[in-house]
Order: sequence, then structure tokens, then C-alpha cells
Amino acid sequence: MCERQGLDMSVSIQPWSDNVQELLAQGKIDYAISVNSKPSESVKNVKVGNVQYYFLAAKKDHPFFKQELTMECLLKNKLVFINYSKVGLVDHWCETYAKERSLDLKVSFKTTSLAMALNHVAKTEDICWTASIFSYLYLNNRSDVDYLDVTDFYDQVLFPNDESASYSYYLQYHQSHENDFSIGLSKLLQEKLTIA
Repeated sequence: MCERQGLDMSVSIQPWSDNVQELLAQGKIDYAISVNSKPSESVKNVKVGNVQYYFLAAKKDHPFFKQELTMECLLKNKLVFINYSKVGLVDHWCETYAKERSLDLKVSFKTTSLAMALNHVAKTEDICWTASIFSYLYLNNRSDVDYLDVTDFYDQVLFPNDESASYSYYLQYHQSHENDFSIGLSKLLQEKLTIA
């Protein structure tokens, strides 16, 4: 994108955190990619795609990978959840799913950091439920964890009538960055996420 615009700039990629919107509003960071972001007066939110992929990750050779994928089998394990850019102590969709069906769910912890979640499951018997193509790219570069694409299980078994909550990716930036670069970056992300 920088080359297209003839710009010389550096990019620093940081993990998402609860205070991203505050940092954007204060001008301490320029851009963020979030999921289902909250509207803000000073932060522009541009939808760039939809979350379409779901994964379970655990340490290499975890017994879970040798079993048939069922909710009953999954719930025998403690789970680690990625809290999809939500601030505070909110229920993960899987917690809501379990409560509505009176299922016994054991949560090890919730985090906004995929790296922290995977570091944890690589050393324990816990399983991480994560979503997004970004997770897939990260999972492929880890030698200490295995993963399973559970998109069909999510769509066809857990939510066969398309009753699941929808999640979308947003490019966020301060209103003062409304320029050709931001518009071009939004379009580029939309193209890339459509292909993924």
C-alpha cells in the first residue's frame, strides 16, 4: 500500500488490547484491525470483511485430535477463549451457547491475545477456540501446537439454522487520518479478506 501511494513509512504491528480505541483517539497509534468494534466520535470504523473461519488449537499430539469432533468431547476439556476485541468481562459466544443448553463448560481463561492463548495451550491440556483467517496464519507458524479447522462444525452442527452471532473485521483509525492512504488501505484489506 505504501509503495502504491509513494510513501516511505514504517509499520509496527502490536497485539490488540482493551485500550486500542483510547490509543487511536489520542493519536498514539494510527490504525487497528478489530472485530465488532464499538462506534466512537473520534475513531473511524470501516468494515473490511467478515469472520468466516473457526479453529480449535491444542498442544501437539493432544488426545482431542484423535477423537470425533463433538461438543460433548470438546467440553471434557478446559477451554481458552479469544475475546474478539470486546472490552471487559463479557461472555464468549461459546459460554452463551453452553448456558442456553445447560452444558457444563470449563473455562481456563479468556484473553485478547492469541499468542498468550497458544503459549498456554502448548504447555497444558487445555484447548483454545479461536476464529479468523489471522488465527490460521499464526497457527501455521507454530511448531508446538496443532489445530483443527472447525468452520463446518460451527456452521452446520452448532448453528445449523444460521442463528449464530456474526462477527466482522473493521479497520479503525483516528478521524484525522481520513485520507487517500486510509481509503486505499481499507480497500486493500477488503480485497485480501474476500480472497481468504
